[in-house]
Amino acid sequence: MDIPLVFSKILVVERIYFITFAKKLKRKEYAEEELLFGIGSRFERQ
Repeated sequence: MDIPLVFSKILVVERIYFITFAKKLKRKEYAEEELLFGIGSRFERQ
């Protein structure tokens, strides 16, 4: 088993999920505060 490959897949899935979740949160006032706690915050700004 290639552990780095599995780990990278987990990060990609987590990143996609977080961006989707963050876009839903943007409709709320506390969206920016939630973005501070995620890895995907810098990807969301692009």
